[in-house]
Amino acid sequence: MLNLVISAPLLALLSSTVGEPPGATGAAAAVPESPQTIAAIVLRADGLDAAAVTDAVSLRCPDRVLTETARQAATGGRRFAFVDVRGELNGEVVLSIVVNDGTAYARTLPGVAEQSADDRVRVAAATLANLLAAIEESRVEPDAVDVPLPTEEPVEPTTESIAEPPAAVEPVPEPPAPPLPPAPKHALWIDAAPAVVLGLGPPNPAGLAALGGQLSADVRRVAGVGGAVDALGTFALRGGARSSEGFVVGRARISAGGGLAGRVGAFDWTAALLADVEPLWIARGGSRESITLPSGEDVSTVVLLGGHIRLAAAWVPALGEGGNRAVRLRLGPTVEVGGSGLGSGGVARFQQADPDMPGETIDLVRAGSLELAVLFNVGLGIPLPGP
Repeated sequence: MLNLVISAPLLALLSSTVGEPPGATGAAAAVPESPQTIAAIVLRADGLDAAAVTDAVSLRCPDRVLTETARQAATGGRRFAFVDVRGELNGEVVLSIVVNDGTAYARTLPGVAEQSADDRVRVAAATLANLLAAIEESRVEPDAVDVPLPTEEPVEPTTESIAEPPAAVEPVPEPPAPPLPPAPKHALWIDAAPAVVLGLGPPNPAGLAALGGQLSADVRRVAGVGGAVDALGTFALRGGARSSEGFVVGRARISAGGGLAGRVGAFDWTAALLADVEPLWIARGGSRESITLPSGEDVSTVVLLGGHIRLAAAWVPALGEGGNRAVRLRLGPTVEVGGSGLGSGGVARFQQADPDMPGETIDLVRAGSLELAVLFNVGLGIPLPGP
Protein backbone atom coordinates (compact mmCIF):
# COMPACT_ATOMS: atom_id res chain seq x y z
CA MET A 1 0.00 0.00 0.00
CA LEU A 2 1.31 3.49 -0.96
CA ASN A 3 0.78 6.80 0.76
CA LEU A 4 -0.20 9.96 -1.13
CA VAL A 5 1.33 13.12 0.33
CA ILE A 6 -0.28 16.47 -0.50
CA SER A 7 2.24 19.32 -0.66
CA ALA A 8 1.47 22.97 -0.03
CA PRO A 9 -0.82 24.53 -2.66
CA LEU A 10 1.07 25.82 -5.63
CA LEU A 11 -1.76 26.86 -7.86
CA ALA A 12 -1.20 30.54 -7.08
CA LEU A 13 2.30 30.20 -8.57
CA LEU A 14 0.91 28.28 -11.54
CA SER A 15 -1.77 30.84 -12.33
CA SER A 16 0.95 33.43 -12.99
CA THR A 17 2.87 30.98 -15.18
CA VAL A 18 0.03 29.49 -17.25
CA GLY A 19 -1.50 32.45 -19.07
CA GLU A 20 -3.25 33.10 -22.25
CA PRO A 21 -1.43 32.49 -25.52
CA PRO A 22 0.14 35.46 -27.25
CA GLY A 23 -2.44 37.66 -28.88
CA ALA A 24 -5.43 35.98 -27.16
CA THR A 25 -6.99 39.14 -25.74
CA GLY A 26 -10.53 38.13 -26.47
CA ALA A 27 -12.70 36.22 -28.86
CA ALA A 28 -10.87 35.73 -32.13
CA ALA A 29 -12.65 37.61 -34.90
CA ALA A 30 -13.00 35.67 -38.13
CA VAL A 31 -11.02 37.33 -40.94
CA PRO A 32 -13.07 37.74 -44.14
CA GLU A 33 -11.66 35.51 -46.81
CA SER A 34 -10.80 37.10 -50.19
CA PRO A 35 -11.72 35.05 -53.31
CA GLN A 36 -8.20 33.84 -54.14
CA THR A 37 -9.15 30.84 -56.25
CA ILE A 38 -8.40 31.15 -59.96
CA ALA A 39 -11.60 29.46 -61.06
CA ALA A 40 -11.27 29.63 -64.86
CA ILE A 41 -8.53 29.63 -67.50
CA VAL A 42 -8.55 31.06 -71.03
CA LEU A 43 -6.02 28.59 -72.45
CA ARG A 44 -3.98 29.08 -75.62
CA ALA A 45 -1.23 26.87 -77.05
CA ASP A 46 1.29 27.74 -79.75
CA GLY A 47 4.04 25.50 -81.12
CA LEU A 48 2.58 22.46 -79.26
CA ASP A 49 -0.37 20.14 -79.89
CA ALA A 50 -3.28 22.30 -78.64
CA ALA A 51 -5.55 19.31 -77.98
CA ALA A 52 -2.81 17.53 -75.99
CA VAL A 53 -2.16 20.69 -73.97
CA THR A 54 -5.88 21.07 -73.19
CA ASP A 55 -6.19 17.42 -72.10
CA ALA A 56 -3.06 17.60 -69.91
CA VAL A 57 -4.17 20.85 -68.21
CA SER A 58 -7.70 19.50 -67.65
CA LEU A 59 -6.25 16.39 -65.98
CA ARG A 60 -4.01 18.39 -63.63
CA CYS A 61 -6.46 21.25 -62.95
CA PRO A 62 -9.77 19.38 -62.48
CA ASP A 63 -11.28 22.19 -60.36
CA ARG A 64 -10.67 24.92 -62.95
CA VAL A 65 -12.95 25.68 -65.92
CA LEU A 66 -11.17 25.86 -69.28
CA THR A 67 -12.78 28.40 -71.61
CA GLU A 68 -12.09 29.95 -75.00
CA THR A 69 -13.07 33.56 -74.26
CA ALA A 70 -12.72 36.04 -71.42
CA ARG A 71 -16.50 36.50 -71.35
CA GLN A 72 -16.97 32.82 -70.51
CA ALA A 73 -14.17 32.90 -67.94
CA ALA A 74 -15.61 35.94 -66.13
CA THR A 75 -19.06 34.37 -65.62
CA GLY A 76 -20.35 35.19 -62.14
CA GLY A 77 -17.53 37.66 -61.46
CA ARG A 78 -15.07 34.87 -60.70
CA ARG A 79 -11.29 35.25 -60.80
CA PHE A 80 -9.68 33.97 -64.02
CA ALA A 81 -6.42 34.04 -65.94
CA PHE A 82 -5.15 34.07 -69.52
CA VAL A 83 -2.60 31.27 -70.00
CA ASP A 84 -0.29 30.96 -73.02
CA VAL A 85 1.74 27.75 -73.45
CA ARG A 86 4.28 28.39 -76.18
CA GLY A 87 6.74 25.90 -77.69
CA GLU A 88 9.90 27.58 -79.06
CA LEU A 89 11.89 26.44 -82.09
CA ASN A 90 14.83 25.49 -79.82
CA GLY A 91 12.60 23.06 -77.89
CA GLU A 92 12.04 25.27 -74.80
CA VAL A 93 8.53 25.82 -73.41
CA VAL A 94 7.42 29.23 -72.09
CA LEU A 95 4.42 29.74 -69.76
CA SER A 96 2.75 33.17 -69.61
CA ILE A 97 -0.05 33.90 -67.12
CA VAL A 98 -2.01 37.16 -66.87
CA VAL A 99 -4.59 37.22 -64.03
CA ASN A 100 -7.63 39.44 -64.44
CA ASP A 101 -6.38 41.63 -61.55
CA GLY A 102 -3.49 42.74 -63.79
CA THR A 103 -0.70 40.61 -62.28
CA ALA A 104 1.48 38.67 -64.71
CA TYR A 105 3.82 35.72 -64.34
CA ALA A 106 6.25 34.12 -66.83
CA ARG A 107 8.26 30.93 -66.59
CA THR A 108 10.65 29.24 -69.04
CA LEU A 109 10.81 25.50 -68.35
CA PRO A 110 14.41 24.29 -68.09
CA GLY A 111 15.67 20.95 -69.39
CA VAL A 112 12.76 20.12 -71.72
CA ALA A 113 14.41 20.81 -75.07
CA GLU A 114 15.64 17.21 -75.40
CA GLN A 115 12.34 15.63 -74.33
CA SER A 116 9.61 14.33 -76.62
CA ALA A 117 6.66 16.54 -77.52
CA ASP A 118 4.34 14.52 -75.23
CA ASP A 119 6.74 14.85 -72.28
CA ARG A 120 7.07 18.60 -72.83
CA VAL A 121 3.28 18.93 -72.76
CA ARG A 122 3.06 16.95 -69.50
CA VAL A 123 5.83 18.99 -67.83
CA ALA A 124 4.20 22.24 -68.96
CA ALA A 125 0.78 21.20 -67.56
CA ALA A 126 2.23 20.10 -64.20
CA THR A 127 4.26 23.32 -63.88
CA LEU A 128 1.16 25.39 -64.72
CA ALA A 129 -0.92 23.62 -62.05
CA ASN A 130 1.75 24.21 -59.37
CA LEU A 131 2.22 27.86 -60.40
CA LEU A 132 -1.54 28.59 -60.27
CA ALA A 133 -1.72 27.07 -56.75
CA ALA A 134 1.26 29.19 -55.67
CA ILE A 135 -0.38 32.34 -57.07
CA GLU A 136 -3.59 31.57 -55.13
CA GLU A 137 -1.65 31.10 -51.89
CA SER A 138 0.50 34.25 -52.42
CA ARG A 139 3.70 32.18 -52.42
CA VAL A 140 5.13 33.85 -55.54
CA GLU A 141 5.52 37.50 -56.46
CA PRO A 142 4.24 38.68 -59.86
CA ASP A 143 6.76 39.51 -62.55
CA ALA A 144 4.67 42.53 -63.54
CA VAL A 145 1.58 44.39 -62.32
CA ASP A 146 -1.10 46.53 -63.97
CA VAL A 147 -0.74 44.45 -67.13
CA PRO A 148 -3.62 44.91 -69.61
CA LEU A 149 -5.55 41.76 -70.38
CA PRO A 150 -4.78 40.13 -73.75
CA THR A 151 -7.24 40.94 -76.51
CA GLU A 152 -9.15 38.22 -78.32
CA GLU A 153 -7.31 36.79 -81.34
CA PRO A 154 -8.49 38.54 -84.52
CA VAL A 155 -9.74 36.35 -87.37
CA GLU A 156 -7.29 36.43 -90.30
CA PRO A 157 -9.01 37.68 -93.48
CA THR A 158 -9.24 35.10 -96.24
CA THR A 159 -7.94 35.73 -99.75
CA GLU A 160 -10.04 32.99 -101.31
CA SER A 161 -12.96 34.05 -103.48
CA ILE A 162 -16.36 33.20 -102.12
CA ALA A 163 -18.95 32.22 -104.69
CA GLU A 164 -21.92 32.93 -102.48
CA PRO A 165 -22.19 34.67 -99.16
CA PRO A 166 -23.04 32.31 -96.31
CA ALA A 167 -26.58 32.26 -95.10
CA ALA A 168 -27.24 34.25 -91.98
CA VAL A 169 -27.15 32.09 -88.87
CA GLU A 170 -28.91 33.04 -85.73
CA PRO A 171 -26.36 33.31 -82.87
CA VAL A 172 -26.64 30.53 -80.36
CA PRO A 173 -26.31 31.76 -76.78
CA GLU A 174 -23.39 30.28 -74.93
CA PRO A 175 -24.38 27.88 -72.16
CA PRO A 176 -23.54 29.14 -68.69
CA ALA A 177 -20.37 27.73 -67.16
CA PRO A 178 -21.00 25.01 -64.57
CA PRO A 179 -20.82 26.37 -61.02
CA LEU A 180 -17.66 25.60 -59.07
CA PRO A 181 -17.94 23.78 -55.76
CA PRO A 182 -17.33 26.24 -52.90
CA ALA A 183 -13.84 26.25 -51.47
CA PRO A 184 -13.81 24.66 -47.97
CA LYS A 185 -13.57 27.16 -45.13
CA HIS A 186 -12.69 24.72 -42.34
CA ALA A 187 -10.27 21.82 -41.93
CA LEU A 188 -9.84 18.98 -39.45
CA TRP A 189 -6.25 18.41 -38.29
CA ILE A 190 -5.49 15.03 -36.67
CA ASP A 191 -2.07 14.52 -35.04
CA ALA A 192 -0.17 11.81 -33.18
CA ALA A 193 2.98 12.56 -31.17
CA PRO A 194 5.38 10.92 -28.72
CA ALA A 195 5.64 12.90 -25.47
CA VAL A 196 8.26 13.48 -22.77
CA VAL A 197 6.90 15.08 -19.55
CA LEU A 198 9.26 16.79 -17.10
CA GLY A 199 8.44 18.01 -13.58
CA LEU A 200 9.80 21.53 -12.93
CA GLY A 201 10.57 23.13 -9.60
CA PRO A 202 9.38 21.97 -6.16
CA PRO A 203 8.32 19.67 -4.68
CA ASN A 204 10.66 16.71 -5.12
CA PRO A 205 11.17 14.54 -7.03
CA ALA A 206 11.64 16.82 -10.08
CA GLY A 207 12.88 15.63 -13.47
CA LEU A 208 11.28 12.94 -15.63
CA ALA A 209 7.58 12.64 -14.77
CA ALA A 210 6.28 10.42 -17.59
CA LEU A 211 6.90 9.03 -21.07
CA GLY A 212 3.96 8.49 -23.39
CA GLY A 213 2.07 9.71 -26.43
CA GLN A 214 -0.70 12.09 -27.45
CA LEU A 215 -3.55 12.13 -29.97
CA SER A 216 -5.11 15.49 -30.81
CA ALA A 217 -7.78 16.90 -33.11
CA ASP A 218 -8.10 20.57 -34.13
CA VAL A 219 -10.91 22.17 -36.10
CA ARG A 220 -9.86 25.46 -37.66
CA ARG A 221 -10.52 27.78 -40.55
CA VAL A 222 -8.60 27.19 -43.77
CA ALA A 223 -5.98 29.95 -44.04
CA GLY A 224 -6.67 32.14 -47.05
CA VAL A 225 -4.24 34.97 -47.80
CA GLY A 226 -0.75 34.31 -46.39
CA GLY A 227 -0.43 35.56 -42.82
CA ALA A 228 -4.15 35.32 -41.93
CA VAL A 229 -4.90 34.50 -38.27
CA ASP A 230 -7.83 32.18 -37.58
CA ALA A 231 -9.61 30.69 -34.57
CA LEU A 232 -9.38 27.01 -33.67
CA GLY A 233 -10.93 24.53 -31.26
CA THR A 234 -8.84 21.63 -29.97
CA PHE A 235 -9.24 18.33 -28.10
CA ALA A 236 -6.43 16.00 -26.95
CA LEU A 237 -5.83 12.69 -25.15
CA ARG A 238 -2.41 12.03 -23.60
CA GLY A 239 -1.29 8.84 -21.88
CA GLY A 240 1.96 8.25 -20.01
CA ALA A 241 3.68 6.30 -17.28
CA ARG A 242 6.71 6.47 -14.96
CA SER A 243 8.27 3.52 -13.13
CA SER A 244 10.26 3.62 -9.88
CA GLU A 245 11.27 0.92 -7.40
CA GLY A 246 9.09 -1.66 -9.14
CA PHE A 247 6.00 0.58 -9.12
CA VAL A 248 4.44 2.14 -12.25
CA VAL A 249 2.41 5.35 -12.02
CA GLY A 250 -0.01 5.64 -14.96
CA ARG A 251 -1.58 8.88 -16.20
CA ALA A 252 -4.37 9.63 -18.71
CA ARG A 253 -4.98 13.32 -19.47
CA ILE A 254 -8.07 14.68 -21.25
CA SER A 255 -7.79 18.27 -22.57
CA ALA A 256 -10.03 20.71 -24.43
CA GLY A 257 -9.68 24.36 -25.34
CA GLY A 258 -9.20 26.92 -28.08
CA GLY A 259 -6.74 29.38 -29.53
CA LEU A 260 -5.31 30.93 -32.67
CA ALA A 261 -3.62 29.54 -35.78
CA GLY A 262 -2.06 30.79 -39.01
CA ARG A 263 -0.25 29.62 -42.11
CA VAL A 264 2.28 31.39 -44.33
CA GLY A 265 3.00 29.32 -47.44
CA ALA A 266 3.96 25.83 -46.27
CA PHE A 267 4.62 26.83 -42.64
CA ASP A 268 2.02 26.72 -39.88
CA TRP A 269 1.77 27.85 -36.24
CA THR A 270 -0.76 27.40 -33.43
CA ALA A 271 -1.14 28.79 -29.90
CA ALA A 272 -3.85 27.42 -27.62
CA LEU A 273 -5.01 27.37 -23.99
CA LEU A 274 -6.52 24.09 -22.72
CA ALA A 275 -8.16 22.83 -19.52
CA ASP A 276 -7.05 19.40 -18.21
CA VAL A 277 -8.51 16.49 -16.24
CA GLU A 278 -5.93 13.76 -15.48
CA PRO A 279 -6.67 10.54 -13.55
CA LEU A 280 -3.65 8.79 -11.89
CA TRP A 281 -3.22 5.21 -10.68
CA ILE A 282 -0.38 2.96 -9.54
CA ALA A 283 0.44 -0.69 -10.28
CA ARG A 284 3.08 -3.27 -9.38
CA GLY A 285 3.62 -6.59 -11.10
CA GLY A 286 0.66 -6.00 -13.39
CA SER A 287 -1.80 -5.47 -10.52
CA ARG A 288 -3.35 -2.21 -9.34
CA GLU A 289 -2.24 -1.00 -5.92
CA SER A 290 -4.40 0.97 -3.52
CA ILE A 291 -3.45 4.56 -2.68
CA THR A 292 -3.75 5.75 0.91
CA LEU A 293 -4.73 9.41 1.25
CA PRO A 294 -3.53 11.52 4.21
CA SER A 295 -7.05 11.14 5.62
CA GLY A 296 -6.48 7.36 5.80
CA GLU A 297 -8.90 6.57 2.99
CA ASP A 298 -7.80 3.93 0.44
CA VAL A 299 -8.60 4.73 -3.20
CA SER A 300 -7.62 3.19 -6.54
CA THR A 301 -7.42 6.46 -8.51
CA VAL A 302 -6.76 10.14 -7.83
CA VAL A 303 -7.54 12.99 -10.24
CA LEU A 304 -5.50 16.09 -11.08
CA LEU A 305 -7.16 19.28 -12.36
CA GLY A 306 -5.32 22.03 -14.23
CA GLY A 307 -4.52 23.54 -17.59
CA HIS A 308 -1.70 24.19 -20.03
CA ILE A 309 -0.49 26.38 -22.89
CA ARG A 310 0.35 24.71 -26.21
CA LEU A 311 2.73 26.32 -28.73
CA ALA A 312 3.42 24.54 -32.03
CA ALA A 313 5.18 25.16 -35.34
CA ALA A 314 5.04 22.84 -38.34
CA TRP A 315 5.81 22.28 -42.00
CA VAL A 316 2.51 21.63 -43.82
CA PRO A 317 3.10 20.74 -47.50
CA ALA A 318 0.09 19.98 -49.71
CA LEU A 319 -0.32 16.33 -50.75
CA GLY A 320 -1.23 16.85 -54.39
CA GLU A 321 -2.88 19.75 -56.19
CA GLY A 322 -5.94 21.82 -55.41
CA GLY A 323 -4.82 24.79 -53.27
CA ASN A 324 -7.10 25.07 -50.23
CA ARG A 325 -8.88 21.85 -51.30
CA ALA A 326 -5.69 19.78 -50.86
CA VAL A 327 -4.99 17.43 -47.94
CA ARG A 328 -1.87 18.59 -46.07
CA LEU A 329 0.81 16.74 -44.10
CA ARG A 330 1.93 18.25 -40.77
CA LEU A 331 5.40 17.69 -39.26
CA GLY A 332 6.76 19.75 -36.39
CA PRO A 333 7.52 20.19 -32.68
CA THR A 334 5.10 21.17 -29.92
CA VAL A 335 5.86 22.53 -26.45
CA GLU A 336 3.32 22.47 -23.61
CA VAL A 337 3.72 24.25 -20.27
CA GLY A 338 1.09 23.58 -17.65
CA GLY A 339 0.23 23.10 -14.03
CA SER A 340 -2.16 20.88 -12.11
CA GLY A 341 -3.00 19.70 -8.64
CA LEU A 342 -5.49 17.70 -6.59
CA GLY A 343 -8.92 19.07 -5.88
CA SER A 344 -7.67 20.23 -2.49
CA GLY A 345 -5.04 22.40 -4.23
CA GLY A 346 -2.01 20.26 -3.39
CA VAL A 347 0.40 18.23 -5.50
CA ALA A 348 0.50 14.41 -5.53
CA ARG A 349 3.70 12.63 -4.44
CA PHE A 350 3.76 8.83 -4.35
CA GLN A 351 5.91 7.42 -1.50
CA GLN A 352 6.75 4.10 0.09
CA ALA A 353 8.32 3.23 3.41
CA ASP A 354 12.15 3.10 3.41
CA PRO A 355 13.08 -0.51 4.32
CA ASP A 356 16.53 0.58 5.53
CA MET A 357 15.39 3.49 7.70
CA PRO A 358 12.28 2.82 9.82
CA GLY A 359 9.94 5.79 9.98
CA GLU A 360 11.34 7.31 6.78
CA THR A 361 9.78 7.33 3.28
CA ILE A 362 11.11 7.25 -0.28
CA ASP A 363 9.66 9.59 -2.93
CA LEU A 364 8.78 7.52 -6.01
CA VAL A 365 7.05 9.84 -8.48
CA ARG A 366 5.60 13.33 -8.40
CA ALA A 367 2.54 14.17 -10.51
CA GLY A 368 1.27 17.69 -10.97
CA SER A 369 2.65 21.11 -10.05
CA LEU A 370 4.54 22.83 -12.90
CA GLU A 371 5.33 20.51 -15.85
CA LEU A 372 6.89 20.83 -19.29
CA ALA A 373 5.99 18.46 -22.15
CA VAL A 374 7.91 18.19 -25.44
CA LEU A 375 6.26 16.47 -28.42
CA PHE A 376 6.80 15.95 -32.16
CA ASN A 377 3.58 15.93 -34.20
CA VAL A 378 2.90 13.89 -37.32
CA GLY A 379 -0.55 14.50 -38.77
CA LEU A 380 -2.90 15.38 -41.60
CA GLY A 381 -5.09 18.40 -42.38
CA ILE A 382 -8.32 17.38 -44.14
CA PRO A 383 -10.62 20.02 -45.72
CA LEU A 384 -14.20 19.72 -44.46
CA PRO A 385 -17.16 19.92 -46.89
CA GLY A 386 -19.73 22.63 -46.53
CA PRO A 387 -19.61 26.43 -46.22
